[in-house]
Amino acid sequence: MRLSSRMIALLLSLVMLFSLVTVTASAESLTEGSFTYTVNEDGTTATIIGYDGADAALVIPSTLGGLKVSAIGVDAFSSNYDITSVSIPSSVVTIDAMAFYNCANLASVEITPYTLFVGYQAFHGTAYFNNMPSGPVYIGRILYGYAGIMPANTSITVPYGTASISPYAFYKQTNLKAIYLPVGMHAIESFAFMGCTNLLTMRVPPSVTMIGDAAFLNAGGNVTIYGVNGSAMDEYADTEGLFFSHDETLDFPDGDVNRDKAVDSRDLRILMRMLLIDGLAVDEERVASCDLVYDGTVDSADIRALLRRSVGL
Repeated sequence: MRLSSRMIALLLSLVMLFSLVTVTASAESLTEGSFTYTVNEDGTTATIIGYDGADAALVIPSTLGGLKVSAIGVDAFSSNYDITSVSIPSSVVTIDAMAFYNCANLASVEITPYTLFVGYQAFHGTAYFNNMPSGPVYIGRILYGYAGIMPANTSITVPYGTASISPYAFYKQTNLKAIYLPVGMHAIESFAFMGCTNLLTMRVPPSVTMIGDAAFLNAGGNVTIYGVNGSAMDEYADTEGLFFSHDETLDFPDGDVNRDKAVDSRDLRILMRMLLIDGLAVDEERVASCDLVYDGTVDSADIRALLRRSVGL
């Protein structure tokens, strides 16, 4: 029996969600206070998988059982109507699928730049998400999705500092025509553009090194992706049969402020001047390429990293 493309998409979706649940459930559950958690494979970090408290102002702990809390697991706080606000510490890198789903009274989310992944419908059904203005929704540094009805022929320029695009972020957004990703973005998660049948143009910098499974499933096949030859996006496009075109304006290594295809002391001097004297507005994209510690900002830590890179360390 031949399966329809719609049935294949549904099966893939169920497989992805089931795999998330089974990975979390396979580890031994531990408790501390009101939190239930598991120890991750690295043995030094933990994932919160449940909560039986009644705090309205929820503060996620940075450690449990002496382990750094690096993730909030699948369905961990879903349908908790007591929570009205949540503060997420810098230790949390991952917020998994449906982590706060249907927390109807959750209206405020405090999150740091160090969270790099927000999963499928993690904040759907919350006052926080429902009150977002129409347009792209950003949670911390994550492009999480789109609120409201997208107008026809929409073009989106994603701001610098955005780290990744969540799974299913633009699922079946048939009015999306073009999207331009910023230098410094690192990931396009699974199914992100699934069903975007009218997507024609996409600009992807070489900093995007992770493209998830079926990111462009049923996207129509008419999209042209502009990027750098030999990049992860180029290889992905070749594997998936997507049109790819070289964009020489992106063809520079991270930290190459003066665009001479070398990273050296001249780049360091220019960056310091742009930061200390001229300001970032001189050339935001060139400055953004110097976010060498990947925290969404360019500051003294990046100057130190550029110094080490310029002398070959």
